[in-house]
Amino acid sequence: SLLGQVSEHTSFLHLDVISRIRASWMGAANAGCHPFRCHECALFDGPSSQQLCYPVTERNGEHRTAAGVLSLAQVCVKVPRSRSTGTAPGAVLELQVPSCVERDEDLADCVPKTAPAKVQSSGSLLDCGAVYSGEWQGTQRSGHGVLLWPNGARYEGGWLDDREHGFGRFCYPSGDRYDGEWRAGRAHGHGVYLCADGWRYTGQWSDDKQTGVGIEEWSDGSRYTGLFELNRKQGQGLIEWADGSRYEGQFIHDDLQGEGTYCWSDGRKFAGQWHRNGMEGKGIYTWGNGQFYDGNYHAGLKHGHGTLTWPDGRFYCGQWRNGAQHGWGVLASKGQEGEWE
Repeated sequence: SLLGQVSEHTSFLHLDVISRIRASWMGAANAGCHPFRCHECALFDGPSSQQLCYPVTERNGEHRTAAGVLSLAQVCVKVPRSRSTGTAPGAVLELQVPSCVERDEDLADCVPKTAPAKVQSSGSLLDCGAVYSGEWQGTQRSGHGVLLWPNGARYEGGWLDDREHGFGRFCYPSGDRYDGEWRAGRAHGHGVYLCADGWRYTGQWSDDKQTGVGIEEWSDGSRYTGLFELNRKQGQGLIEWADGSRYEGQFIHDDLQGEGTYCWSDGRKFAGQWHRNGMEGKGIYTWGNGQFYDGNYHAGLKHGHGTLTWPDGRFYCGQWRNGAQHGWGVLASKGQEGEWE
């Protein structure tokens, strides 16, 4: 790791026998090691696209993303959004899946131009231009029916009081699809949303939003299992990335925040406190070679009091600032100890 390399090239590592000496640690912060905050790429005023980001690591400050759209809406389509990617070196990848159907009007506003005389209709033209074929109760759609919009959107399933209700399938012009439960015209209950690019959400919905227990899966193999609230990861959850890295712990508003354990595919692990996707507070960082740090972090860097222990038993216990030894500390090597200031 970068920090391991920096630490192992400081002067005290080359001393086989250390007597009681004093020195001053004023190490500079490691370049590139900084916290990275996942953010939302808002597509429209409703359920939005989200990003999954690797937190910046002690190795090289890398971050990667996997993205999926969270979208359930109703009637008319505006201009689909296009994909946008960061192309500069080190840029954050923002994969914006074209938005699905947006709300320009409530489905209840789509009323028949003429009240059907039969309970079963072979095709009634509605004010919004859509065509409904199915069962009616008076002038309201009720029972099983199919609604087709001019833009190609299609709903087939249960109706009650002129709104989607019960089990139904909504197919978007973009190729996205929702299969699941509805209540009063909105996704509510258990359902599966499948995006045309392979992103999938399976789980609980409330008032058109991901709320409750659910699973998000991305086309690259990344996967999140856990709790959601209002389309965001909230509470306990597990993220498994395609490269084998994983995080299990607490989330707040999609961010890694609270207590959690992050394991990298190369064997490194951090177990401790997180804030906005960065290591913040008390934690233990372990490298694949057995080296470990037990102490405080701030903004993803060692900061405050902590102990760094090498595989051969040497350790430094003392103060840190911005990822480097700074201030008073004790170094022990081969049975010898030294105080540092």
